[in-house]
Amino acid sequence: ILLDGRTGETLALASWPAFNPNEAGAAPTNARRDRVAGDVHELGSTIKPFTVAMALQEQVTSSGELFDLTRPYVVDNNTIEDHEPVEGMATLGDVLAYSSNIGAAQIAVRLGGARQRMYLDRLGLTSAASLELGRNQAPIAPAARTRRDVAGLGFGYGLAATPASLAGAYTVFTNQGARVSPTLRALGPGAAVERTPVFSPEVTRQLLLYMRGVVTRGTGRAADVPGLVVAGKTGTAEKLAGESGYDESRNFSSFAGVFPANDPRYVIVLALDDTGEGAAGGMVAAPAVARTLRRIAPMLGLRVEARTPAR
Repeated sequence: ILLDGRTGETLALASWPAFNPNEAGAAPTNARRDRVAGDVHELGSTIKPFTVAMALQEQVTSSGELFDLTRPYVVDNNTIEDHEPVEGMATLGDVLAYSSNIGAAQIAVRLGGARQRMYLDRLGLTSAASLELGRNQAPIAPAARTRRDVAGLGFGYGLAATPASLAGAYTVFTNQGARVSPTLRALGPGAAVERTPVFSPEVTRQLLLYMRGVVTRGTGRAADVPGLVVAGKTGTAEKLAGESGYDESRNFSSFAGVFPANDPRYVIVLALDDTGEGAAGGMVAAPAVARTLRRIAPMLGLRVEARTPAR
């Protein structure tokens, strides 16, 4: 899904498998179902920018704080580890760039469940998206009852929402901290747009710098498109396998971002369901975002820099 992040207007929306609308009756049910606003998934690390923004807004951390990510974080007898260990002391920017579960969990526990829930509500992640489609699936958003729940929410587990809702939440980064709701309607010039304040402009600018770092030096490097100044976050969430817990061989892999980060206007969310073991968002969703942005940039009046020839 691609949004004009300042108005919420949906510029592009696609689900796969697709079908021929002229022969809709012949298409299988699986192909006719919209997945952008109709399917919910645990969001994984695409929620981490919000965790950091909440903590900065509530002043439970600062941009100068350093975090020790070299040891697992234990909360309520639950051990939280990073997929790829981060060496040494880390900044908030490092927590996002290298997608540290340990750092995000520590920050979330400091924030606490009540404030965490308040911000998730304001971000629109605990209610159905507003797209004018036949089906907007409501999220699965139980209240966090324990410190373990709060920690898990900090890095994207315990809340299942649609890609459309996630895109709506990311509009805070294109509106100086205010969220707008996604819509399929084209808004006329000067049309009123309802904005929900969530974060301060100062916090939002700081997060844009951190998310730009995700793309230039972190897990989202494959989403970088020279000239577009992409900022965003990768996400990888293992899928539930019933009572046996999470299945490491099945993932929901995604990338959520804004561009251009120096004058943020557009929001893009690309998600791949049921990817295989090791198919992290940075490996499969981020490259697909880059390919998409290269194709659509001219339609948006944006210029992509030519690739440097290999030597």
